[in-house]
Amino acid sequence: MPAQAASPAPPVPAKALDQTEEEESPPKTYSFWINIFRMACPIYGLVDAITVVFLVLITIPLLIPNILFLFLLVLKALIVGYLCSYFFNVVIEVADGSDGLPGPGGIDSYWDDVIRPLLLFVASFLFVWLPALVTAGLMIKAAIDAGESAFDIDFTQSPVLVILFFAGLFFWPMTLLALALGDSVGTLRPDRIILLIWLALGSYLIICLALAALGFVWKGAHSLTLLDPDADAGAKPSLFAHLLLPIVTMWVCLYALRLIGLLYKHRLAWHFG
Repeated sequence: MPAQAASPAPPVPAKALDQTEEEESPPKTYSFWINIFRMACPIYGLVDAITVVFLVLITIPLLIPNILFLFLLVLKALIVGYLCSYFFNVVIEVADGSDGLPGPGGIDSYWDDVIRPLLLFVASFLFVWLPALVTAGLMIKAAIDAGESAFDIDFTQSPVLVILFFAGLFFWPMTLLALALGDSVGTLRPDRIILLIWLALGSYLIICLALAALGFVWKGAHSLTLLDPDADAGAKPSLFAHLLLPIVTMWVCLYALRLIGLLYKHRLAWHFG
């Protein structure tokens, strides 16, 4: 008997083709301006919610007075170092195009996961405020040479020092971005930082304004508690006010860091390196 020809494959329904194309389509992208508001919400699922709760809980010991000074000092240093490491990861995660938060992770090495990130964070502030610190040091030396007490100096009365202080704040977001992506103090080149700011000047100014607004939000929450030295000594804030501070603090930190990562994602990805 002659061999029967193989039957043709059944046609693929058009609906199935549409579903395949939808599954393979790239994720939806948003503009820089829309993402500025989208970054305000760090929670995109259950894992992100658990991460935020964890981060808030580990910041609570930072609010405890140093009753057992040495123990709490070491504990707070570990917590701050761990948070610095996580904060760098937040910047990197957004810079890579992710909307969610990175997982908290564990501590495999105290140097790589705690001490080094803490030192890099400190280096970011020393780098941007070095001129201000030198100026303050010269003011202290001049006061001592004149026979005055260094504690009586009102640094806010020095226009030069005030300008240098706010200039440091202006350069800090780009400095932190450079450290997060470069993972080394070798990335802290003034010429490079200034060039990158110039390449994204408009967006950078918007990010700086947003960070300043977040600072005022945190200050408002901070003033609700007795932790604020300027608060009325007779004020008795509610328990809710004390619980609100670590929540607002963590939200401000996450939002600020996500905005810094957003700057790279939308404006500097082709220039950074």
